[in-house]
Amino acid sequence: MPWLASRSNEVSSPGLFKGAHYRKCAWLDPFLRLMSGCPDAKQLTAFDGAAPTRAVVQVWDSVEKIQASRNDPQFKEQRQIGEKYGKFRSFAIEGVQ
Repeated sequence: MPWLASRSNEVSSPGLFKGAHYRKCAWLDPFLRLMSGCPDAKQLTAFDGAAPTRAVVQVWDSVEKIQASRNDPQFKEQRQIGEKYGKFRSFAIEGVQ
């Protein structure tokens, strides 16, 4: 059964955040099934409350793969850099077939 992981970012310095945090993410390939990202709020539709300025939705094979990717040293390095320029909110939801 697939898992959906969602992350929204509130970024204080978009140029620095993008340059520092979004390096090539080929290291995610062994973990991730599918990823869709929205770089700014005009591409998002909010139903309740304000839409985040940035959001990502990922499809994973298991919650264990999500956790493994978050334990990867490259994730930790990128997250540490990203936290200088933004705030993150991340969660996962078990999908249905």
